[in-house]
Amino acid sequence: MPIVVVLLAALASGPLDDKEPKTLFRPDLFETLVNPACSHCVDESRRKAGDLRDDDRVLSWIRGKYDGGAIPYRWFLVPYRVISDTYGVFVYDADADFVRGYSASLDYRFHGWRNGVMVMRHKDGTLFDCLTGLAFDGPRKGEQLAAIPTVETDWGPWLKANPGTVAYAMGAKFQPHSAPKLPLPESRKTRPESDPRLDAEERVFGLAVGEVSRAWTLRSFGVRPGLQTASLGGKKAVILWDGRTRTAAAYAPETDGEAPEPATLVVDANDPESSWVDKETGSRWSIVGRAVSGPRKGQTLRWLPGVMVKWYAWAASYPKTSVEKPGGSEPTDASAKPIRGVLMDARDATAGALASWKAEGGTAVLVPLDESVGRDRWGELATSAERAGLALYPWVEVGRNPAMAEAHPEWMAAPGGHHDDWRRRFPDAPAKKPGWVIKAWPWVPIGYAPAFEAHRERLKRLLDDLPGPWAGVFLNDLQAGPSSCGCGNDLCRWALDYGSPSTASKTPGDDAAARLVTELQGRHPGKAVIPVWVTECEMRDLPGVEGSTGHCGGVECAKNDCWPRYARSLKPLLEATPGPLAVALWPDPLGRESGWVKAGLSAFAHPPKDGPDVPTRRTIALLQAWDKPVSERSALADKAKSAGGGWVMATVKVEQSWEPRLVRLAK
Repeated sequence: MPIVVVLLAALASGPLDDKEPKTLFRPDLFETLVNPACSHCVDESRRKAGDLRDDDRVLSWIRGKYDGGAIPYRWFLVPYRVISDTYGVFVYDADADFVRGYSASLDYRFHGWRNGVMVMRHKDGTLFDCLTGLAFDGPRKGEQLAAIPTVETDWGPWLKANPGTVAYAMGAKFQPHSAPKLPLPESRKTRPESDPRLDAEERVFGLAVGEVSRAWTLRSFGVRPGLQTASLGGKKAVILWDGRTRTAAAYAPETDGEAPEPATLVVDANDPESSWVDKETGSRWSIVGRAVSGPRKGQTLRWLPGVMVKWYAWAASYPKTSVEKPGGSEPTDASAKPIRGVLMDARDATAGALASWKAEGGTAVLVPLDESVGRDRWGELATSAERAGLALYPWVEVGRNPAMAEAHPEWMAAPGGHHDDWRRRFPDAPAKKPGWVIKAWPWVPIGYAPAFEAHRERLKRLLDDLPGPWAGVFLNDLQAGPSSCGCGNDLCRWALDYGSPSTASKTPGDDAAARLVTELQGRHPGKAVIPVWVTECEMRDLPGVEGSTGHCGGVECAKNDCWPRYARSLKPLLEATPGPLAVALWPDPLGRESGWVKAGLSAFAHPPKDGPDVPTRRTIALLQAWDKPVSERSALADKAKSAGGGWVMATVKVEQSWEPRLVRLAK
């Protein structure tokens, strides 16, 4: 299987610290727990019902007899810090905020700190760094302890997924202790000068393979299930992230055992307990690297010794570490610089046209991808774009889907039932009648649960195994349908069926767009998944405003509801992906004047009514060029200078129209 390497635009490695390490030894400060009595998680959950909380942090070992076990911090690791046991030697450095497990032994004891990292002592006098497992003094100096597979997670999710695993018996001797709020002065005194690349207290996920080490900031992983791939010293790794429990774990992308088989994981967050699926068999995997369903059920991935830890400790222990930039998967060269793109039809994307665009200073080409574009044709496009030196992006129409609307009219958005100001635009629209509802054909938003699933499956069909190199994908229209409150303004897209009877179950929460984007990021690591967004109604669209555009008719929702409701879906999207947001700035389809580009961008950078600010560096301006001669492109691009992510000239019309149609309500 070929090695697939995600380019990690890492910051420069830290300098070697040739200063004498700072040490402070206080073996009397914490008693070590040796060989405690064992039980099972399900039994201890009954014994401590009401005391053990679902969010109690646990150190879990994830292989071996009974498939592992869990150690609640508050009962065992906070008071003891080192546990020497026949299941493993488990350590908790509360100051550096990490947990580790090493091969079983009854011979290790807490000893103190070195360079801000906890130290334990073997009975023969050898001193070991608890983070690296390396002996730095004593008769076995230079020896490396073998880390055993562990993850840091929460009690509730662990118990639900692994009720039969081992737990220590929580008898009367063991009482809960609160986690320390401040670092111990003994630990702090030994800290070296912190590496300035990150804040000393920032938590990272560190992974060392051979002589190569790398760190990812935990905040870069987001709040939803995720996946990143990497290559360290020529070895492939896949990092899984469970946003519910803020758990990161690293594995080799292959099954464990004498005859390992490739396991190419992608994110599929339908099941929060097992949010990853392998492409080879469709088996579903959990955060502990175990297949829980499918042909590979029961098999495991080979664990890699990653650890969540504060930056100061990781950098002190691995001074040559590289640091992946905050923000998730690092951009390739194609997305690292502001994009200079053109959106053109597949029929027009000839080798000559692409070469001409490159000569004009273009860096990217976007091509609409739907069921009419065959795999062979896309492969030809990929080859032509690569030869021209252009990054290729498929453009997928999501919300506006005539075929889906015809097949499932009940999934279509409604133009709002509380207001019928939209009728001024459609004087021949059908009248309301009992048993029927008016829908906005052909808009099928992802806010309806069955539509969300249909769009997910369609995106899988379109993008999975897409031939040739491609840099990412633009997803158009992830909001609700136009005129969603009934005002008639096509910028109003915050509601599915405001004031109208619902005709399908709704996607829970306000994060449908965030979930879809996150899942695609997991399915296609290293590709930029770029949502396309439109702004909300503007104040000048309201009635009674001097110089009103009249776009909102007599509806004044934008004074109160529209922007806060709009923000509910944009905020989780911005949190879910640190990448760019493409801003739709088509004047004609959205009923704006030709000079609206700057005002449209400003509405994202400085939104009213608690709307989330979108930094200009994250915005890509999508410009209407299908009705403009080539000679006017430069002037059009000048209007989008404030979009730090660049711009795209749409030379093929992006349709935004709709028409009211009657749909019968289900009986």
